[in-house]
Amino acid sequence: MYIWSMRMRATAFALLVCVLFPFAAKSTGISGSSVLISWDGYLITAEHVIAECPSLNAVNIGPVVAMGHDKANDLALLKSNAKIIGEPLPLSMAPVRPGDEVIAVGYPYQGILGDLNVANGIVYDLPNNVIEFSAPAVQPGNSGGALLDRSGTLVGMLSSKRTFGGGVFAVRREAIQTFLSAQSVRPVLVTGKPERSREEIAELARKSVFAIECQN
Repeated sequence: MYIWSMRMRATAFALLVCVLFPFAAKSTGISGSSVLISWDGYLITAEHVIAECPSLNAVNIGPVVAMGHDKANDLALLKSNAKIIGEPLPLSMAPVRPGDEVIAVGYPYQGILGDLNVANGIVYDLPNNVIEFSAPAVQPGNSGGALLDRSGTLVGMLSSKRTFGGGVFAVRREAIQTFLSAQSVRPVLVTGKPERSREEIAELARKSVFAIECQN
């Protein structure tokens, strides 16, 4: 009973860290990242990335509008009416397990670096709707970006990072899928694909992950 209580407290603390210490502080300019998940122009991002933004722009796509919110899981749905030149990331139906290698992809916060950030990590916990993994190279601004498996399919969306220890949190695919279903959005789902190199995954991600600008 004591062990269970301690575990629940640890989980609650981890979620508190998510809320208090997101990757990117809010300001005009690049506020985070987003992931294209359908051919009809829907993207997902972290709710805190777009909170209090009067208008939004997905870099290399154009203006987007918020269509749905799940504040409990830090999820938001965006819609672009522009012709989509990117390629949606499929959601992986394969279970994620502790010890799995994952790749975090997102654009860093404005003023840090301009190029896509690709960081390898290892999953070490799966509390509630969250994947916790180690990836010290994840940078501010990566919130809303993609967490991919070694085949380049989506297993989570980057949400926040601990202020100590290097732990990073991503919303699990199951929570994303439930959220999209509630919004009547149908992503591409895949069960198994061959593994790809880090370079191949980075190239795929460039077609699917976009920086989000908060505009006045």
